[in-house]
Amino acid sequence: MLLVSNRDKDTLPIVPDARAFSSFLHAGKTAQYDFETGRGIYIYVLEGGPIRVNGARVATLGSAMITEETAIHVISEQDAELLLVDVKK
Repeated sequence: MLLVSNRDKDTLPIVPDARAFSSFLHAGKTAQYDFETGRGIYIYVLEGGPIRVNGARVATLGSAMITEETAIHVISEQDAELLLVDVKK
């Protein structure tokens, strides 16, 4: 679910070129997020987890920064509440 953005309607507006999403993944479920070259991703495990992001493990209450790719593939090992922030580099 898209929460805040400087370019999408029906979201909380912000000034920076960024978008913030929330997600809840059940254990064993996957999600993919594609983003443009020149952007970066921060993903936070707010509750539950751990998760795997492009194969790397992110612990409960942990985070990951992705800057050299244009897609992430997330697999939840346990139920997990996530926050994803897409920002211009």
